[in-house]
Amino acid sequence: MEILQIILAKYIMVYLLQSIICVLAVCAICKKKIEIKLFSLVTIIFFASAIIIRLLPIEFGVHTLFILIVLIILGITLLKTPIYKTVLSVLIVGVIILLTEILNGVFLGLVIGFENITEFSKNELNWSIAGIPANILFLFAVLFIYKLNTKPDNKENNNGEISS
Repeated sequence: MEILQIILAKYIMVYLLQSIICVLAVCAICKKKIEIKLFSLVTIIFFASAIIIRLLPIEFGVHTLFILIVLIILGITLLKTPIYKTVLSVLIVGVIILLTEILNGVFLGLVIGFENITEFSKNELNWSIAGIPANILFLFAVLFIYKLNTKPDNKENNNGEISS
C-alpha cells in the first residue's frame, strides 16, 4: 500500500503536475494558444522523459539540465514555438522551479526544523508530499505569467478600430 501512496504522491502529484505546469509555462511565455490534444501529448512525452531521466545514474542537477533540454526540443518540434522564445521560456521555468523549491525548503525547515530535514527526506512518501507546495507556488507563478501575456495590448475604440 505504501508503494501506491508513493507513486500517487511522487509521480502524479509532483512529477505529472510539474510536467503540466512546465508545458503550460512554455505556452504562456511563448504566447502559444493551447490546443488540448497537442498540450496533452507534449505533457505525456515530457512526463515520461522526465521520469526516465530522473532514473538515470547521473549526478543530481545534471538530470535537471537534460529535462530542460527535452522541454526545449518538445517546444520547438511539437509545439512549434520559436527557438529563442522557447529557450528563454525554459530558462525562466528553471529559475521559477529553483525559487519555488528554495521557498518550499525554507518553509519546510521552519516547520519541522532545519536540523530534521535530512531525517525527514529519508521517508520517500514524506519527501514527495513535501514537494507539492513548491508545485503549487510554481503553478501560481505560471498562471501570473499567463495572465500577463494574454492581456490585450491594444483596446478597441468606439469605432471598432484598434488604438494603441
